[in-house]
Amino acid sequence: MLLINMKTQLSSIEIHYLATELQFLVDAKIDRIYHPEEKELLLQLHLPNQGRKIMRIAVPNFLYLTDTKPEMDSEPTEFCSLLRRRIENARVRAIVQKNFERIIEILLETKEHKYNLIIELFARGNIILCDEKYTIIAVLEQHVMKDRSLKIKETYKLPVREFNLFELTKDQLSKLIQNSVQNAVVKSLAMDLGTGGIFAEELCLLAKINKQKKPIDVTEEDLDALFSAIKKIRAKKLQPLLVLKDNKLDDVIPFELSYYEEKETGNSETDKDDKNYNTKEHQNYTFEKTLTLNLALERYFSLGIRKKPAAIIKSEKEMQKIQTIITEQESLAKDMDKREQEIRQKAEIIYNNYQLIDNLLKELKEIAQKHPWKEIKAKLQGHKLIKSVDGKDKFIVVELDM
Repeated sequence: MLLINMKTQLSSIEIHYLATELQFLVDAKIDRIYHPEEKELLLQLHLPNQGRKIMRIAVPNFLYLTDTKPEMDSEPTEFCSLLRRRIENARVRAIVQKNFERIIEILLETKEHKYNLIIELFARGNIILCDEKYTIIAVLEQHVMKDRSLKIKETYKLPVREFNLFELTKDQLSKLIQNSVQNAVVKSLAMDLGTGGIFAEELCLLAKINKQKKPIDVTEEDLDALFSAIKKIRAKKLQPLLVLKDNKLDDVIPFELSYYEEKETGNSETDKDDKNYNTKEHQNYTFEKTLTLNLALERYFSLGIRKKPAAIIKSEKEMQKIQTIITEQESLAKDMDKREQEIRQKAEIIYNNYQLIDNLLKELKEIAQKHPWKEIKAKLQGHKLIKSVDGKDKFIVVELDM
């Protein structure tokens, strides 16, 4: 999979609006599950009175709905087979964003069980299936991290995030800024609040604050302006746009952003300290409205991904199987060589000490005819060659020099 556009992942804000838009999928049934690529999953859904939709999930990059099913290898992976056994024919009961993280959770229900399918769209990305108590049943990639473990039979834990943009109070914003270890307010908003880069810059633009201002230098007046900007973002209605730069797709946004307004260097507006807060060079941006965010994401990411033909994918999987067999055989051959060397070494020791061993066996044979093994064990204590005596199974261990 090759991403060729500027945008490669969804921000928390975009996922917030996407989760809201996906609510019409509640009560849809999962008809079929496919795993066409290592980090991509397709859920074929049937909606009452609407027909088929395919949810395309590529972690950590994107999630969107499409009507198109790509070519794929007919052989399911182990992960795919497990998901099919558990959640095919399950009904979607809820779709939620978790804690303003880049995580979408799909609550599923079959006749017998309830499941949580968790899609992590951050870091390396992951897809996790849990039971209703969040015990992990299946995971695309197992990981052990400092604060949580993604392994089968472990309890799934969300990443820790203290602040949620859509629930943030002014006091919490103040605490976030004051305690930030970032060197610029824009980084604090992007990383500590989790807005992502473009939306952090948008907040600074709306608040008319120099984005490079250090968090320690943010004033009460700045906080008021920032909180006002946050409320403006929270009040935005979904009006998805495709952003084109020089007539080429450059971004997908859920609503209009000042970030993409044309600005001329030298005519930048200034903040309250008479410093430029926007120095974006003039860009030839145009915008195209779409009916839904899903349609915008499908158009953007489907153009930005070049998929390998199914025949090549199948060939690569066969090659991988062959390579695995070769590796296992090489490992087995090494073990056999090692075992052969050990046996040869022992044979040489026995050969070099043949006379000594022969005399010892004759001596033991005579003793065994006259005494029980319990007495033999006592008599042989301290013998210079005999290391131990097993009276029960009637054998001795001899230690010889090489």
